[in-house]
Amino acid sequence: MTAPPLANRFVSCAALVVAVLPALTGGAHAYTLVRTSAASSPLRWPSASQPVLMQLSDRISASLPNMAAGSDPAGAIRRALSRFPAVSAVRFQDGTTSAVSGGRDGVNLVSFADTTPNREIFEMAGGAAVVGLTLYFYSGSELIEADVLFNPALAFTTTLATDEELQDAGQFDVQAVATHEFGHVIGLHHTGVESAAMWPLASVLQRQLDADDVAGANALYPAGAGSGTVAGSVTVAGAPAFGAHVVALSERGAVAASALTLPGGTYAIERLAPGRYTLYAEPLDGPHSSVPADHCVRFGNLSGAGIYNNAVLTVDFATQFHDGVDVVAEQTTTANFSLAAGAPAVNPAQIGPATLNNGSISAFVATRPLAVSAGSEQWLAVAGANVDQVPVEGISLGPDITVDLDSRRVLNATCDSAPFPFLLFRVAIDRGAATGGRTIVLTAVGQPVAFTAALRLNPAPLPCVGDCDDDGAVTVDELVRGVNIALGNTTLEVCPQFDSSDDGSVTVDELVQAVNAALSGCE
Repeated sequence: MTAPPLANRFVSCAALVVAVLPALTGGAHAYTLVRTSAASSPLRWPSASQPVLMQLSDRISASLPNMAAGSDPAGAIRRALSRFPAVSAVRFQDGTTSAVSGGRDGVNLVSFADTTPNREIFEMAGGAAVVGLTLYFYSGSELIEADVLFNPALAFTTTLATDEELQDAGQFDVQAVATHEFGHVIGLHHTGVESAAMWPLASVLQRQLDADDVAGANALYPAGAGSGTVAGSVTVAGAPAFGAHVVALSERGAVAASALTLPGGTYAIERLAPGRYTLYAEPLDGPHSSVPADHCVRFGNLSGAGIYNNAVLTVDFATQFHDGVDVVAEQTTTANFSLAAGAPAVNPAQIGPATLNNGSISAFVATRPLAVSAGSEQWLAVAGANVDQVPVEGISLGPDITVDLDSRRVLNATCDSAPFPFLLFRVAIDRGAATGGRTIVLTAVGQPVAFTAALRLNPAPLPCVGDCDDDGAVTVDELVRGVNIALGNTTLEVCPQFDSSDDGSVTVDELVQAVNAALSGCE
């Protein structure tokens, strides 16, 4: 069993002019936008300044002293630059520059350079706990310059594929960090949705955008019409709840977007596709939190997020769900939450994979989403306060994900000398399950709590046609089986992997696919 690790954080900051997120007169957005005053519009790049020219320092190469051998940092940065333009109307262009240090110089810089100014910027922002940061410069509500800096005291790579590999190597993924920072460049701040690229703790999964990122980008740079809004208020014991986390789930169980309430208790979730949603309001009591990190349950990941930064938020309430909230195009649906005071006892904070082998149990948990694939079975470990009080029937992951009712296990552990139990259970995920962020709901004594977007559900991998024993290769014997199935000499049950079209038969095209798989080794 591995102890909960100290998470690494992203931050964003501004030099010369501080970009803050003050109280708004309306509802908070489902993604944090940067505003300079209560009455101002969110910061964004005006159309006349687009495409935004992001200039890579000409020192960026695989030969950087803090870059892993064989890496292609410039290529990774350019891939990251393509993410937000692919889902919104914002436009980027890339170039190169001899500039190396962040600062107001008219250049939108991307740099890894180990210079005195860059070192000083990171020291002010938190030192080695900060992987990357973005400097904002603006006039009125218009962005005029943004610099992206990678911490020169940390090691980076483009060659590793998983968070576990990155942690073992002590490195960070260039594309994931860049995608997150380019979200800041366009005007997005940190989100409470763990599966999103704008989640403030480093993960390789941030190479890709999540639904919450897409909604935020479209709020600033709309692409297309036909979306709707859910808005309302959250009160606790009759008083406005500040910083309550309101989340919208699609009918198929995926996280669509989220919002934090303003001091007046209001919220608004915009850019939702028409349809029916489940909404819930939860306390921001960890891992999403505005208070200083304890590295067990709370990680202070709203650092720098304006009104939420080190604020006293309303967290003394239990999670409440609203089912059947209908969103209509170009309209606003009202959904209010009126909650009683009383904090939930259960507080999940970290997640990871678990293994059971000959009676031995091991688990590794972290403050980042766990990537799993549709069509798979997986042992999960959820760690946090009092999760051992949750019975197996109190574990729910939404539609198309089934919990094995005989699988519940508990590991008793500690974090900073306090009890920190692990709840282990096995799930089976349908191949057609909705992908994206998936929330784990834990219910103890009738009181549900939500672990928002703790899973990043990826599409089911395409089967290797003809690989009957799933060993990653198609043999002559397996090809013979496929021919016999096609001729009707044997049943499909002996090797359903030949039926790639799932129509109950094996065709000549599918036999050709199997032959190609045999020649390529299922690649």
